[in-house]
Amino acid sequence: MYGWRGRIGLMLPYDNAVIEPEFARTVPNGVSAHVVRTTKTDRLELAEESLLLAPTMQHLRANIALYACNASSFIKGRAWHDAFLVDFQARAGVPSESANSALMKLAAHRKVRRLAVVTPYPEWLLDPLRKFVEDFGFEVAKIVGLGLEPPDINALGPEHSYRFAKQADVADADGIIIVATNFRTLEVLTLLEQELRKPVMSSNQALMWIAGQMLGVEAAGPAPSEPRFGWPVVSRQAEQTIRTEQSAVTMVSKISAGVVVTADAAMHVWQPGYVIVRDGRIAEAGPGAGPDGDFTETVSMPDSILMPGLVNAHAHSPSNLVKGSWAQLPLEIWRQYIRAAWREYSDEAIYVSAQLGIVEMIRTGCTSVMDHFYTGSPSPHMGALHAVAAMADAGMRGGLALTLSDQQYDQTIGIETNGLSQAAHEEIARISQLEGAESLDDFVAFAEAVRRHTDLVTPIVGPSAPHRCSEEQLVRCARTARELDTMVHMHVCETKGQFLQGSKLFGCTPVAHLDRIGVLDDRLSMAHCVWLTDDDIARVAAHGTMVIHNPASNGKLGSGRMRFDDMLSAGVRLGLATDGNGSNDTQSMFEAMRLAGILHNRNDRDYEEWPSPHAILRAATSGSARALGLGGRAGMIQAAQLADLVLMNLNSYPFVPLNDPVKQIVYCENGVSVTDVMVGGRWVLRHGKLTTIDEPALYARARRLRAEMDDRVQVQFRNTAELEPPLRSAYLRTAPWSNKDGSRAS
Repeated sequence: MYGWRGRIGLMLPYDNAVIEPEFARTVPNGVSAHVVRTTKTDRLELAEESLLLAPTMQHLRANIALYACNASSFIKGRAWHDAFLVDFQARAGVPSESANSALMKLAAHRKVRRLAVVTPYPEWLLDPLRKFVEDFGFEVAKIVGLGLEPPDINALGPEHSYRFAKQADVADADGIIIVATNFRTLEVLTLLEQELRKPVMSSNQALMWIAGQMLGVEAAGPAPSEPRFGWPVVSRQAEQTIRTEQSAVTMVSKISAGVVVTADAAMHVWQPGYVIVRDGRIAEAGPGAGPDGDFTETVSMPDSILMPGLVNAHAHSPSNLVKGSWAQLPLEIWRQYIRAAWREYSDEAIYVSAQLGIVEMIRTGCTSVMDHFYTGSPSPHMGALHAVAAMADAGMRGGLALTLSDQQYDQTIGIETNGLSQAAHEEIARISQLEGAESLDDFVAFAEAVRRHTDLVTPIVGPSAPHRCSEEQLVRCARTARELDTMVHMHVCETKGQFLQGSKLFGCTPVAHLDRIGVLDDRLSMAHCVWLTDDDIARVAAHGTMVIHNPASNGKLGSGRMRFDDMLSAGVRLGLATDGNGSNDTQSMFEAMRLAGILHNRNDRDYEEWPSPHAILRAATSGSARALGLGGRAGMIQAAQLADLVLMNLNSYPFVPLNDPVKQIVYCENGVSVTDVMVGGRWVLRHGKLTTIDEPALYARARRLRAEMDDRVQVQFRNTAELEPPLRSAYLRTAPWSNKDGSRAS
């Protein structure tokens, strides 16, 4: 799980089946919890093992560590507990707290001195527990034990907490504590306080309260009936356990397949072939059965194709909640409607929308994505950290390019503002303010937050487009990318209108402008590039700049046919992408490959110059990987590459009969054959089932969120409609079939 405001390392005993769903209800906003479990059953041996495991907290990059193993402290006493906690903190390397002392501190915070104590523990632990509480300066008015051992405690429901707390209450107790982290309490604490008219606290509530205190964030109160949005549990029900993040994969897996498509420089195909995965990377790969060995996992798939994961080099995750909403609109008009909808996104909507796209991508063999992110949300960084969380929670690799622009909106699209209504002027001012809300300083802070908390997602500088950014901003974007050792991603010449407006603003083509100011380099990837001249293509090839082809959205929005074939011939580094679900409206990279393989077979040139299936598959794998800063590290099956892999069933109609695996991947497959997907050595799709996302729960949230925001979105659409007439006129002025004044030619 992911949390941009803090990470909790949580040490749990092996048999505690309660605290994780309890945490799912109360984790503070912006905070994630990561579980380390002990294996010992003896309470004192468990404590010793906890000390040995404490350094794991540094491995998890936790900001604080919480120790949730109670009984040993009662047995050994307050002095032992305090010394143990000092030792544990020293080994963990981060501020640490225990459930027991957290509960005592919460009781003191609520100014309670005489306590009634209820615990499910056996009778022999009651006196040590009483002494422990008294050593913290409290009086014990009454103590009630249920006489149970941990396996039996796990089976108790919140109704038991409710009943036993009421039994423990006495008139002279000014508060009640429920002691045990494997006792479900959170659902009933508010009800108990209302009925008993005194503070009622529990170990799990105290842990989350102390976490909030230590991290400087607001902790949640007693749990509501449904889990509220927070990091990380928007896609899980409260009764499901929090997923433990695998920040490093130590398994050694051998995967054998009937066919292995390497997508390497020579496009080798092995029949059969194998891959050995160690520590999230490919340790060895080759034709044949491969070596025997003592592998953690052996996967034999003789009826499958194994290939590298596809890489989607340009998408917009907020689009997924509004897929299928528009048709018959060119980019400049469509863009304002979709951005109007995004203004109404809550943080939860941003997260859920991102995960909707991730589900579609994983199920269609995609393991990495470039999310060129914008919403207009007032949340920090427009809510982008929630999209990062969605990727990290799902185990999806990616880059998030935070959109930046600093130019007045009407100047970027060339509309005539004279004669516009007051409402239209207000809309232009609103758009300009929202689109220029993020600065490069904001991006640097965003990048630091992302890098602190996940290795799966790369922060990428995302200037919107050359004509939407000042020269100073573009130069600073390139400089910042070099300083932070990251990439730059932007839209370039997506439409004829953008090409003409950019040329008018710069006195040269937008690509020539980028070259002139020193921004055109091998860190830059440019999405679309539909309207590039021969000179532009030569400049791009010379600088090693990447071009990302989006054939579906180029077609749907009528932007034009990008010169994919000419760029291949010129040696341009090419990647492939879907674009966002609002302009495509799918996230299938198989569709992107098929379209790239069909649209550029021109009848005005030699058919031997048409794009080959090999070139298209390479663009969709290692070519796109370069844009995310993964050049040479992802997109091929060979030693030292990241273990981002896809298995497809050969007994599926795209591959029956099997004639040419590469051609059938490009022209026949649509995602229906994908059965298993691995990212960094970890299965995110196994036997057709997602392992990191609860699909039904996610879909339910998406439907609810879209319905809840609809009235507000319709208001935004009405505001945007004020701009459609001048945008239409600007569009028509660039159309060859219309007159210069925007009227239709006869």
